[in-house]
Amino acid sequence: MNDPNFPDELDITPSSNTTTNGFDPDGIFGQSAQKDAIQKYGIAGRVWEAAYVLISYAQLSQESRGTWSFDPPFWGHDRQQEADRLPFTMVELGAGLGIVSAAISAHLTPQRDIIIATDLPEVCPLLENMLGEHSPTLSVRPLAWGNQEHVRNLTAEYFTHRPLTHIICSDLVYFPELLAPLLRTLLCLTTPSTTSKGTSPAKDLFLTPEVVISYKTRSLPKETPFWSTFGLWFEYHPVLVQQSPVHQWEIFHGSSQVLTTDGDDIFVFVGRRRCESMYWTITEDDGELMSGVGAGGTSGPKVDGTFESLLLMSLDYGN
Repeated sequence: MNDPNFPDELDITPSSNTTTNGFDPDGIFGQSAQKDAIQKYGIAGRVWEAAYVLISYAQLSQESRGTWSFDPPFWGHDRQQEADRLPFTMVELGAGLGIVSAAISAHLTPQRDIIIATDLPEVCPLLENMLGEHSPTLSVRPLAWGNQEHVRNLTAEYFTHRPLTHIICSDLVYFPELLAPLLRTLLCLTTPSTTSKGTSPAKDLFLTPEVVISYKTRSLPKETPFWSTFGLWFEYHPVLVQQSPVHQWEIFHGSSQVLTTDGDDIFVFVGRRRCESMYWTITEDDGELMSGVGAGGTSGPKVDGTFESLLLMSLDYGN
């Protein structure tokens, strides 16, 4: 596809959500801004529903946010140990309008933490316009999925002196043509840096970033192949939520708990690279990558069943 932000017969309208827990009170990312951005930037100009769920996950994970509890919390279980924690270095892939990066940056510590909002080079002007003056903890850089030069540039600028701690993904699993480049970028960003001074991958695993993916199901036949391959390389699980100690833990969907989005088909997954995968060969062929070649250290095709199990688990929770 020539421009993923302008597919054939594009017909989208701005989204709205009034329950992002106090974020964007001035409507910077509201319907008017989205309408203008959609005309110029297509899909990248709309705030997609999974973004609202991810924002609420980050906002409500703050200790001061009422009675909601999350497992795992967005900020980790030891956020209270502010002086001892590793500085947050986050990258958002496919940031689009930038609402998720803006919401997260509001909780970062200046001169200590940073989130880098990335997207296609042609979308970066949109991000710079929306986020340019938003926060000293936020930067905008180009990162086309599958583009190793863009990854190298990010590494040289940011990750040689501080490890990447989080990769943020909101509503990115949709076009089949983009799934292999997306997975390839995730693998590249989670491979231990060459600045490790020759230490083995096993010793550097604590430096591998956490991957947070907010995902809305739209077409399972098109999207399941991504998860079937993603699970070969990453261990992941859904975020759980508990409204108060007297309530049961549930899979966090957003809509049935704290948001007004339609349906219970939005999930937030948290994962990390599998330890053993650091020794596997990542094939350069996209078709082979999506068929599981290289995963498990073998050249045969294979799939992972985590996603199907999680869907069944979600139905059980719903009942």
